[in-house]
This record gives sequence, C-alpha cells and structure tokens, in this order.
Amino acid sequence: MIRTRTIISLAAVILSASIAMQAQSSVRSIDSYVKRVEGAAKSPSKLIIADTADYQADRPNWRKFSSEASLEKFRESADTFTMAFCWKIGGKIAAVKIANFTPSGDWARYTDHYFRTDGSLARVDSEMRTFDGDYIIEQSLYFNAAGRRIRRTVRYYDLRTKKPKKMTDEMKAETKGYLEFDHYKNTRKLPFARIAGIR
Repeated sequence: MIRTRTIISLAAVILSASIAMQAQSSVRSIDSYVKRVEGAAKSPSKLIIADTADYQADRPNWRKFSSEASLEKFRESADTFTMAFCWKIGGKIAAVKIANFTPSGDWARYTDHYFRTDGSLARVDSEMRTFDGDYIIEQSLYFNAAGRRIRRTVRYYDLRTKKPKKMTDEMKAETKGYLEFDHYKNTRKLPFARIAGIR
C-alpha cells in the first residue's frame, strides 16, 4: 500500500513538472515570464561586463564592472563597443541586455536575452538600428524549454520617424543580412559566462 502511494505521488510530481515545463514553453507564458523579469530589470544592473579589447582584436577581453558609473569612468579613457548588463533573480541570471556598436556609429544592435531558472533561453529580442537605408529592425525569437524555436516575429520601422515601414521584397532582400544576430540558448553559452560566475 505504501509503495503504491509512493508511485502515485511520484507520478503526480512528474506530471506537475511536465505541465510546468509545457507552460514555460508556450508563447503566452513566455511573454508573461518576460514581463516579470523586466520588472526586476528596471533596477540598476549590479553585474556589467564589457569587451575592453580593441574593436579589430581577434579575441575579446571581458572585464566586469560593478555599476554603470564604473563603466562610464572606464570609457572616459578607453573605448568599448560591446557591453552586457545582467540581472539575477534568486541568484541566477534571468536577463542579459547586450549593446553592440561600431566605432563609426553607422549601426547599433541591442539584444535582450531572457533566461529560465534552469538557464535555458525563453525569449530573445533584437533591435538593429542602421543608417544604411534608415532602418530599425525589431525581432523576437521564442524558444521552448528544449531549445527549439517556436516563434519568430520581425518588424521594420523608419529610423528617423520611428513609424512602421512598409517593406517590399527588394527591401527585405537588402536587409536580410541584418536579420542574423548572435544569441545564446543557455546562460552557460554566454561568451562571458566564466567571468559572470556561471557554471
């Protein structure tokens, strides 16, 4: 009898975990989760990591900063074109917002990662701004808990007016290269995972 109850209890736990996993893998639940994470990300980041290597360097040189003030102090005397702002919930990385620039300033990309408590990527948002055609290209990629992409959205805006831009097939072909961007399906895959203390 006791063994039967144990088996039933174990089955209930497995079913509950399965339901929870499925819930975290639907677009609606992911959006809800991201909204909660965004609430935490409104506070100043206490973990900032920047690539302090030269823009043309073959390898990055990641450096950790404790505040935006300390990062800006560093940038008074040196350049950095990749910066990552991280937020933790319950001691685990939940949001990573990465900004990439070029020395010429002709384009900038902002990539916001939202990770589940197990480290898997739930959603990543990208905003590409370029003077090449005066575009703002916004994308959102959704992933289930197994790492499979389940949805993708793309929106185009005019860089100057910020209004939606009607795209022709030719214009979409011209901007196709801008749709590709680096994103990381697990916190352990972040290029600065070690310095961020992610194991």
